Amino acid sequence: MKYVRLTDSKKRDARIQAVSPRRSRLGDYRNQQGEEVRSYRFINDTERHNPQNLIDQVSDMDELADRLIKEDPELDIEVAGRMIDQASQVWISGKGKVMHSARMMDIVYTPEGDVKAKKDFVNQEPTVTEDIALPWTGKLIPVRQVLQKFVLVRKLQLCHLDGLTFDFLHGMAKELQEKESMLLLGGGPKGKQPLIFQRNGSPFRGFLEGRVKGDSYLLVLHLSNLELKQVDQ
Repeated sequence: MKYVRLTDSKKRDARIQAVSPRRSRLGDYRNQQGEEVRSYRFINDTERHNPQNLIDQVSDMDELADRLIKEDPELDIEVAGRMIDQASQVWISGKGKVMHSARMMDIVYTPEGDVKAKKDFVNQEPTVTEDIALPWTGKLIPVRQVLQKFVLVRKLQLCHLDGLTFDFLHGMAKELQEKESMLLLGGGPKGKQPLIFQRNGSPFRGFLEGRVKGDSYLLVLHLSNLELKQVDQ
C-alpha cells in the first residue's frame, strides 16, 4: 500500500492511496491421477565441476572433449542430484568463482550489445513520495496509441481516502474518459523525471487511465519501462 500526491488539471493536489490490484490465484498443478504436483530443486554441479573451471584446466577443447568422454569430470557423483531445500543467492564472477565483495557499476550498451559507457553506481532516490505532488503534465495520449507504442508491465489503482478526494479523483477520471486519452505522468516538479517508487527501484513512465460509470470511477496508473519501436528493414 502506497500513498502519493497527485495534481489535477486545475492545479489542485491531494493525498491519495495507490494499491496493487489483487491477482487471481492460479489453480494447483496436478497429474493425470489428480495428485498434486510439486517443484523441487536439485544440485546440478559444484564450483569445482562447472563448465568454466573445466575449460580453464585444459589447453584446448579437444582435450576437454576427451576428458568428458573418458573421465566424466563434469559430474560430482557425491553431490549432483542431491535435493536442496533452502539456499542463499551469491554473485559469481566470469570464471565461476564466488564473489565476496563487488564494485557496483552502471554500464550502458549500444543496440548492438557493445559497451558504450561505464560509471560508478549512484543510489537513486525515489521520485514518488507523499511530499511531492505528481504534476498534471497536460500531455494526453490517445489510449490506442499508448497500447500500440508501450509495454505496460505494472499498474496501480488510485483510490480516495475521504469524500473530498472521491470528488477529486472522480472528476479526473471523467476528464480522461471524455478525451479518450491517458495522461503521461512523470516525477519531479515538471513531470520530466521517471517514476521511481523506492530507493534504487526501477524507473517507469506513467500513463493515467480514467473511467466513470454513474457515481463510480476507476483511475489506474499504468507503468511502462519498454517502448516499442519499428525496426528499419
